[in-house]
Amino acid sequence: QADPRDREQGGGLSSEVTAAAPDGAGRLVLSLSTELPVANPDELERQRGIRRLVRRTAGAVTLGSVPSPAGGAPVAAVVAAWASCLAEDWDGQLGPQLRDAADSFRWGEPAAAAVASSN
Repeated sequence: QADPRDREQGGGLSSEVTAAAPDGAGRLVLSLSTELPVANPDELERQRGIRRLVRRTAGAVTLGSVPSPAGGAPVAAVVAAWASCLAEDWDGQLGPQLRDAADSFRWGEPAAAAVASSN
């Protein structure tokens, strides 16, 4: 499954699903890893000490409903929340924070209930 931002890059980058599991509350919680194109690996290594750029992503996906564009009954929709950053930032302090942010996503649930269910 490709990460939605890969379309913004003008090509279809491949994302590896590194973990995916239902959470028991009707959501699929997943992690992705995407290698990003690097124009000049030698220059990247000189500037940042790495030769590859990898984006790590955490997400939560659920089947929800949204208002019908024509009015009337709501229609089914796959609803997702994503959080990501470069792997070296993920492995530092950002990874747990972004994972928690994606995991806190609850569609159609009042905010107080979402906070209570994540604790």
